Formats: sequence, structure tokens, C-alpha cells
Amino acid sequence: MRIEHSQNFLHSKKLVSELLDKTNLNDDDTVIEIGPGKGIITEELSKKCKRIIAIEYDNKLSASLKETFSEDSKIQIIEQDFLKYKLPNSGEYKICANIPFNLTADIMKKVLEFENSPTDIYFIMQYEAFLKYAGQPYYSESMRSLLYKPWYFSELIHEFKPTDFRPAPNARICFVHFHKRDNPKVADSKDYKNFLSYVFAAPGNTFKEKTKKLFTYEQQKRICKQIKILINSSISEISYEGWIALYDVFVRFVSDEKKEIIKGSEQSLKNQQNKLQKAHRNRNHGYWKFEAKRQKKLKFENGK
Repeated sequence: MRIEHSQNFLHSKKLVSELLDKTNLNDDDTVIEIGPGKGIITEELSKKCKRIIAIEYDNKLSASLKETFSEDSKIQIIEQDFLKYKLPNSGEYKICANIPFNLTADIMKKVLEFENSPTDIYFIMQYEAFLKYAGQPYYSESMRSLLYKPWYFSELIHEFKPTDFRPAPNARICFVHFHKRDNPKVADSKDYKNFLSYVFAAPGNTFKEKTKKLFTYEQQKRICKQIKILINSSISEISYEGWIALYDVFVRFVSDEKKEIIKGSEQSLKNQQNKLQKAHRNRNHGYWKFEAKRQKKLKFENGK
């Protein structure tokens, strides 16, 4: 599928300008734009920022953008798949984009997990996807929100009307901000992510069941009192602050032997998820292959 077929483009320069006025973007910033499309955001970014690096996958759109902005020395158009683009290894930069909605998870993973991640991320994205990454206060915490919250906090800036886009989307769309924390809540990201992955993947449904191999019963009771949940509560009832406190107890008071239990949990969970995604893709591929054959057969039987 071509990128432009999975994107909904804004058509009002006035609206784009108003949105950018709500950001912290300024004339000292280098900004990377993902999928600039026809360049409406690119043009407004050039009025506010020092340098814009626009990464466009589609060759026709890329050629058009290069022609449109040929006289603007601030703007650099790169024809490339953003998922293969190498982000800066040093220096501060920001990202602002109307991202292709079907690539949200891949793009978020790339920018949030990169070692020199952006100081600020401004995305136009589906509201439901934002909730998964934002968690509280907008929605309940999920593993996805908890994975990134120690390093980024999020805010909802604006919710669009369908008519703000061409074509008009069926889903709710919003403009959001992810800001890098000056003082991350967690020192060891790998250990924290292994801890989260272990607990979420552990057998059972309750806090007591999912953490019984990590904490003694007495530790579980003290933790529950500290983070204000019942021992048989679902882990979905734990707040972000509760998870940070829970991880702190694990780091400080759990034996080295028990700490070994969580090692490799993040990769193990990713492997399981990749297998499920592959199976899902294969099922979809099989369905569309069958459907194509069925349609071909119908056309033949109808003499078309």
C-alpha cells in the first residue's frame, strides 16, 4: 500500500498555523517531519523553525515537494521510508508529523526507543492509539503506556473535526505532544522493561498471582498497602505511580536469585507477539488470496 493511500491530509494552513502556535517549536529547532505529503505542515514549520528534514516515501510526492520548496534553504526533502531513516545520533531535535495511521505502532517504537530520542514529539494520530500510549489521566494504564512513561509524559492538544481532512477520516483524530522528561523516573530501562514484561505475561489475573514468584506474601501485602490496591486486584488497577513504587521495591528488596527470573522477559514477550502478528498476517493473506480466486471464478461463470 502506498503511504498516501493510508493518510488523511489537512487542508487549512490557518489551522496548521494555530496548532503549531500551541507547541514549543521555535527558531532554534531542527524538526524532522514524517510523511509531509503535499507540504502544508512543512510550509508552516519553515516559518517557525531553523531546519526541517522532511522524510517522504512516495516518489511522486517527494519530487513535487522538492520542486515546491526548491527556494527554501531551511527545508531538506529526503525520499525514504522513515522506518529505515537513521535518526541523529547526537544533538537535540524534535519531530512533528501527521503520521500514516497504519504505521503508528512502528513509528512510535522507532522514535521512543531510539537511544538519542527526540526532546519533543508532536503527532497527528488516531485518538484511540493516543490513549494506549498516554494512559492516565486520559485512559487506564496499559503495558504500552507504562513502557514509555518513565521517559516521556504526554498531553492532548487538540481534537479535529473529520472535515479538517481530505479524505475525511472515520476515526477520531487528535494532535498530541510527547515531551522527554529531564529526570527519568527509572535508571535501568532494560531491567524495568523486563520487569513489566514478566508481570504482564505471568499466569493469573490478580496482583497476587502475577507477582507471587517475585515477592513474598508479606511483601505483597506491604506493597498493596503502599500503592493502595487489594492483593486480589487486577494489575490494571495499578496506577503509573504504583508501578514505579512496585519496581522500586523489586530493585531494592528482592534477592538477586529472584531478579534472575525476569531476565529476557521483554524479548520473550516480543517473540510471542511477533508470532501472533505473523499468524494474523498469514490468515489475512490467505483470506484475500481465496477472495481473489472466488471473484475470478464468479467473473468467469458470469461470462465477464
